[in-house]
Amino acid sequence: PAENFLMIIFESKKATIGKTTDTKSTVKDDPSEIHALEQELDSTKEYLRSTIEELEVSNEELKSTNEELQSSNEELQSTNEELETSKEELQSVNEEMVTVNTELQGKIDELANAYNDMNNLLASTEIGTIFLDHDLNIRRFTPATKKIINLIETDIGRPVNHLKSNLLYEDLTNDSQKVLDDLVPLKKVVKSTGNLWYQIKIAPYRTADNKIDGVVLTFVDITDERETLVELNKSQIQFKELMKNTKTIIFEQDKKLRYTKVFNSDGNNDNNNVIGKTDKQLLPNKAEAEILENIKKKVMRTKKLIREEVTTTINKKPMHYDLVVHPLLDNEDNVLGVACTSTDITELRIAKNKLKKTKAN
Repeated sequence: PAENFLMIIFESKKATIGKTTDTKSTVKDDPSEIHALEQELDSTKEYLRSTIEELEVSNEELKSTNEELQSSNEELQSTNEELETSKEELQSVNEEMVTVNTELQGKIDELANAYNDMNNLLASTEIGTIFLDHDLNIRRFTPATKKIINLIETDIGRPVNHLKSNLLYEDLTNDSQKVLDDLVPLKKVVKSTGNLWYQIKIAPYRTADNKIDGVVLTFVDITDERETLVELNKSQIQFKELMKNTKTIIFEQDKKLRYTKVFNSDGNNDNNNVIGKTDKQLLPNKAEAEILENIKKKVMRTKKLIREEVTTTINKKPMHYDLVVHPLLDNEDNVLGVACTSTDITELRIAKNKLKKTKAN
């Protein structure tokens, strides 16, 4: 404020020799001095006014700056609160991440166990398996495959047709490509150079989301089964030849007494005409057919073997048979039908009758 300022003016005056006049009277008597003092006073007032205005402007600026500082302080407080909130959120996210990481570690452990189980399973089954990608390059294989195709670990990534195989099978690559194109599994029985037999199955490799990502080849050693089948075929041939030289017919019937299997048909009925039919449909004499069916029904009812001599009329001639009927049972003792052997004893019966007549005479 203006009242806080003082103005001090210094004047220089010449000394008057021999005169003792007063200063005031001198100033009053000098108009130029008064005018100079008035100008100087006006200048000082103007300076004071300018200074006051600058102070007021500075004051306003200080107030504005103070308000801005207060606003900045409030913003900083708000930012600090947001940071505190973000910190709490980050702590919560961190806790969730720790939980997810624990669960993920558990899943990794489960996956590792499943991987080990799968490896042990594939190794224990002794089934050769090769996984091929879309380009028919080897992705993975089981240990049992090494004795079929000469594979080592460094062969992973190589095309399957670059490898030497012990199989007498030149269409492995073509068939694999065909399965990859058509998505239809393929099975083949192939022989190897070691006189071993393998059943090969080529199937599409499907991912969890049902996408085709290559093919899977499995090789099952069926050498024993093949040899058994060969022996079985030989035995069947021998059995059929043996049955041709006998007068015995072996057959099976289901619970409705329909013929399901017939060995060594007697020549009066073709096997294809017998299968699926009953005795009443095959025999002209319905009374004789009913006797046969009653015997077989009793066997199914009692689950006990019955052996009887029966007579059937074929081509208007009586034929005599030694009939043995067995019950056919499943593992739970349920009746499935009957198994029968029927031996032609007509000539024996005639011979016995002739012997009786001879003894009677």
